[in-house]
Amino acid sequence: MASVIRFGGRNNLSKATSGAGALAPLLSRLSWKYVTDSPKYDPFQIDLVDETVFRNALMLWVGRFWIHDNSMPTGDALRTFNMMSLAREFRDFVATNGDGFLNEGLTLDECWGSAQLLHAQPVHMFVSKRFETELGKHVPAVFLHPQQLVWSLAAICLEFGFNRPTFPVLVTDGFDGHTIMMTGLSGIGYEHPRGQFVDGGWFSFHDPLPSRSFLALEQGFAGAGALEDVSRPPYWIISPDDLNKVVVGFALSKDRLNALRNVFMTLNAISASWVRVSARPRFEG
Repeated sequence: MASVIRFGGRNNLSKATSGAGALAPLLSRLSWKYVTDSPKYDPFQIDLVDETVFRNALMLWVGRFWIHDNSMPTGDALRTFNMMSLAREFRDFVATNGDGFLNEGLTLDECWGSAQLLHAQPVHMFVSKRFETELGKHVPAVFLHPQQLVWSLAAICLEFGFNRPTFPVLVTDGFDGHTIMMTGLSGIGYEHPRGQFVDGGWFSFHDPLPSRSFLALEQGFAGAGALEDVSRPPYWIISPDDLNKVVVGFALSKDRLNALRNVFMTLNAISASWVRVSARPRFEG
């Protein structure tokens, strides 16, 4: 396993060719992403990119650099923090150093710092016990078995009724890290054009790569086998068992933790022998 796993960078993670296979004619009509084997990024022209691209790049820079040069705000300073107030400083950094920082993602610690500043409130990390050593002792965290993380994700999807890619989930094969955006549960069972039956409890997600997903079967990503979500292109679907193979964790802000108290009380009740809550600072409602 790599000593430090990073998530969210632009490094070319795709390894496969012709991943669409015999379904290429059908998939090409659904989305260009389904038939693009290797991601290609447009140059990062800071004055020309749209607001979403700018904001995502700013978040990566905040986690990669700003939090290491500045103290994490707390209390009222955190609650009133506006990440966009760093836009000028970010522009100056890009003007001096270029956009090479986009190629390298964030460590788990940096993911936490960036998320906390984005939400302007305390954030807890929920992380697989397999990656406990990847997280610094200063980060408030709960460590769960992968099966518990997957169960929790399903409960979160149902609780918040996600129907668009708004909830980032960290995944890895133990070497390369990646971030997918959860869009909810598939909701219906059907036979996929690839001949596999998709259960209504599968997860639907958006992969931000401008290409086929890093979790597509042909990628060999820890044995995961995501399929094209033909009911909601360009999204993907993955079974709970396959997600269990690659899940690292996710961040939850204080307001969402408050809304999910019953979910985690249920988790504790059905799997008390599995859960180990970190001795680090615990969430206080």
